[in-house]
Amino acid sequence: MSVPPRSAVVGAGRLARALAPALVAAGLGPVRVLSPGGRSARALARGRRGMSASSLTETLPDDVRLVLLAVPDDRIVGTARALATSLVSWRRRVVLHTAGALDVAPLAPLARRGATVGVLHPLHVFGSSGTAAPRGTLCRVEGRAAARLARDLGWVPVVVPRPALYHAAASLASNDVVALLHLAAAALVRAGVPRARADAGVLALAEGALAQARRGGIPAALTGPATRGDARTVGRQMRALRAFPLASAAHGTLSMHLVQLAVSLGRLDPAGRRAVARALAPVARAGT
Repeated sequence: MSVPPRSAVVGAGRLARALAPALVAAGLGPVRVLSPGGRSARALARGRRGMSASSLTETLPDDVRLVLLAVPDDRIVGTARALATSLVSWRRRVVLHTAGALDVAPLAPLARRGATVGVLHPLHVFGSSGTAAPRGTLCRVEGRAAARLARDLGWVPVVVPRPALYHAAASLASNDVVALLHLAAAALVRAGVPRARADAGVLALAEGALAQARRGGIPAALTGPATRGDARTVGRQMRALRAFPLASAAHGTLSMHLVQLAVSLGRLDPAGRRAVARALAPVARAGT
C-alpha cells in the first residue's frame, strides 16, 4: 500500500473482519491488520481495498493514530504488554479494546507509555461473514475517543457504569437465545417433528415474536398460557418436560418471569397468577 495506514486492528477473527472494513468505509483507513504471526492478518487483508497486514512484532507506522484490539478478552492484557514493549512512541495514539465486560485497566501498560485508552463494544452479533454492525447500533464506550469513533461508525455511544452486568444482558439477548432455540428444536424432535423441519419451525416462531416486539415494544410480544393464567396448559407442558430437565428448568424459570410481567401490565389477575404459580411450584422449589 503506497499510503501509510492511519488505523490498525489487532486480531483477525470475526470482530476484526467487521471492524477493519468499517474503519475504511468511515474514512479512517488505510488500515493495518496485525496478528501474532501475520498469516491470519494477511488472509484477512488479501484483496481488500485500503487494508494491509503485518505481524504483531513489526514496528507500528508513525501515521497510525488509532489501534483497536479485536482479540479475545483473556488476551487483551498480554497484547497490550506486547505492544507497550515496542520502541514506537504511544503518545498521541488512541488504543481501544472491544471487551464488553472489562474497563480500561487491561490497557494500563499502554496508558503508562502515553496512549489514550478506552473501550468500544458494539451491541451486535458478529457472524463468520464479518458483517459490520448497522447504523444505530448501541455501543458501550469508555473515553471521549471511543465515543467519537462510535459516532463516526454510525453507532450510538452509551456510557455504562456496570459493564459486567451490561455484558451479561448482551449474553442473555444473544448466546442464551441460541441455547433456548436449540432446546426448543430438540423438544420438537422429541415430540415427533422431523429433525429437518424442527429448526426451521423454531426459527420462524422466534422471528415472529421478534417482529411483534419490534412493532409494539417488547411487552407487546407477550403471549402464551402462563400470561393468560392457563394453569392447566402450563401443567401439561411442565409434565411433558420432566424427561428433559434442562428445558424444563429454562421454561419454568422464564414462565415465572412472564407471569410477573403479565401481572405488572394488568394482563393477569391474582387468581390466574396463583394458579400458574402452583403449576410452576416444582421449578420454583428447585431454584431455592
